Amino acid sequence: MSCLVNRDLLEPLTTEQGILNAGMFAPVGLLATLATRRAVGPLVGGFLLTSTIETFQGIFTFLGRGCDTSDLEMNFLGTAAGVTCGWLIVHFEDRGRKFWNPLERRNGIAAVASFAFLSVAWITLITPEKVDHTVGIGRADSQQRTAIEEAVRDAFGDHYEILDMQFAAGQSGAGTVMASFKEGFAELSWPDRRKFTASLDMSDTGQPSGFPVSGNSTVPANANDAEKIASLYARSHAAWGIKEAQTTASAVGSEAELGWMISWRRRDANGVLMPMRLDIQVDRTGRVSQLIMLDIPDPSVTSPSIAKADAVKEVLKQVKLGAPGLENKAGAELLAQQVSGQWRPCWLVTGKHSDTSFSGTVDAISGKVITSDAQRGGGGEAND
Repeated sequence: MSCLVNRDLLEPLTTEQGILNAGMFAPVGLLATLATRRAVGPLVGGFLLTSTIETFQGIFTFLGRGCDTSDLEMNFLGTAAGVTCGWLIVHFEDRGRKFWNPLERRNGIAAVASFAFLSVAWITLITPEKVDHTVGIGRADSQQRTAIEEAVRDAFGDHYEILDMQFAAGQSGAGTVMASFKEGFAELSWPDRRKFTASLDMSDTGQPSGFPVSGNSTVPANANDAEKIASLYARSHAAWGIKEAQTTASAVGSEAELGWMISWRRRDANGVLMPMRLDIQVDRTGRVSQLIMLDIPDPSVTSPSIAKADAVKEVLKQVKLGAPGLENKAGAELLAQQVSGQWRPCWLVTGKHSDTSFSGTVDAISGKVITSDAQRGGGGEAND
């Protein structure tokens, strides 16, 4: 039983959910003030009401709702706004009435008892989880708006008109800037701005909504045609992704009804897969319909010293699987991964035995298992 305690008091003021929470409680404060012709009572009562709701949500998890101080904050601000509006009406009718009329004795006792009950519940039953931000969606600030506008312009010129820009914040301050337009949407990682994705097949007009590649007049009939179109786009908009990279093409849909996905990946001299990524989906009309760009400069990683077989053995040992010959059935990919803030070569091991799927990541220099996981019969066991 826990409750998120959001340190960022301004965040809920910028989210749609926060505004809705305030709007939901504004009528409570307004009507209570008009009914009692007092202000203090509705303010205290509104705070107790929202506190009780959040406390019960934190204690009774089967309700399917979470306890969050951001909700409490916005509910109370909504109540206060309603009380203020109500008091202005009351004051206009009776200018001699005081705003801070004290609570009646019995109401004061009830309020103190409620505060005591909620305090005991929080101390004994609820564990506060302090976070810098809650995972929510709010308005993008000026820097974020500028960043997503530039990213969309770099990818598609002035072809799409951005209708709305929002920011989905994570708990560490990082997050995703999102732009929506009639034909689809785009997302940009924040604050590094390294990853840009776009989906351009959202139009319901029946007309092609993908991005037309400048200089192309071909309607692709196969993967080779699609690769030529994707390469034409990449040379103009993502030249960093195709330099010295390996290209693969795969159909999207059993019969390529959604086109083809063209992907570029790069490896160093030791065969270590670099973190950069470029994926361009070309639809049947020859337009770009999906885009994933992860622009990360190739890191310099130490030559791996742990063999694939040894990495597989370490993962199998960690997940407690030891069937004969299982080492030969597991797959492993050598890739560059950040470990404690440093780029290192790592083996990504995956495989399946009977009803158990397993995976793990092994440092290809030290041989240490970084992560491991085994999923058995629909359930799962995980080890870190």
